[in-house]
Amino acid sequence: MTTILITGGTGYIGSFIAKNLTSTKSKIICTYNERRITVKGTKTEHLNIAHRDEVFKLFKKHKPDIVIHCAAYKNIQLAEFNFDHSINANIIGVKNIAEAAILHQCKHVIAMSSIKASQPGINIYALTKCLMERLFYQYDSKGTTAFTTVRVGSVLWAPDTVLSNWTEMRRSNGIIKVTGFHMSRFLYCNSEIALAIKNVIANPAIFKGKTIIPIVKPIRLKDLLSVFIEKYGGKFEITIQGETESTEEFILSDSELPFATKKCVGGQWYYIKGFNSALKHVKES
Repeated sequence: MTTILITGGTGYIGSFIAKNLTSTKSKIICTYNERRITVKGTKTEHLNIAHRDEVFKLFKKHKPDIVIHCAAYKNIQLAEFNFDHSINANIIGVKNIAEAAILHQCKHVIAMSSIKASQPGINIYALTKCLMERLFYQYDSKGTTAFTTVRVGSVLWAPDTVLSNWTEMRRSNGIIKVTGFHMSRFLYCNSEIALAIKNVIANPAIFKGKTIIPIVKPIRLKDLLSVFIEKYGGKFEITIQGETESTEEFILSDSELPFATKKCVGGQWYYIKGFNSALKHVKES
């Protein structure tokens, strides 16, 4: 039986992935740090990924074949002030997970990244996700364990994202504060992410050592807000754009585009890119 370890497996994205994988008849272990939620058909374990000994102890206990790394410090605004939490979870934690996976010869480590990684200079969160992707390219070359990152934008209705924040504002005083109609965002459904994870597990040779991005079209906040107010009610108010916010979002940066290919796998289209090809290009030039 295949053993799948999902870090952050009781969170919004991790728990949805876990529910989708229970149909595979795998043994699934979901970890939590602060908030414990039981996902039917899975085992739940406490894990602080920043604590190296705790990570290695859990890997030794369960010997996972596949690791799906969803645990992260995700609040973009708070990360600017609590940067130590961002570093502990998004860099040190990633290093601990990767090195434990290599030591215990896991087949595949798949991590959730963010399209903020395509513009790492915007905020600390984006910098940590960009570094995670770079680390995965390097770890992939160190042994038999395959490493893949799945880069996505905002997840519909996830905590601290556009729709959930708008819902809280509407319930509070009926006023939805928007930083600009001109902004665009890439929005993903949980089902699209779960399908991407399943496709990576089923096609390791295609996705090994790569960052993959499920392709979706960007949505203007003006259009999204119009639909939201029509369905749920409320009024909007334009407010000042924050320093950590970007006007336009990009799935790939200009420097990444030459090294990305488009491919359809399992009925889903992806941009697929690696880092080694980019290094080779730099050396040759």
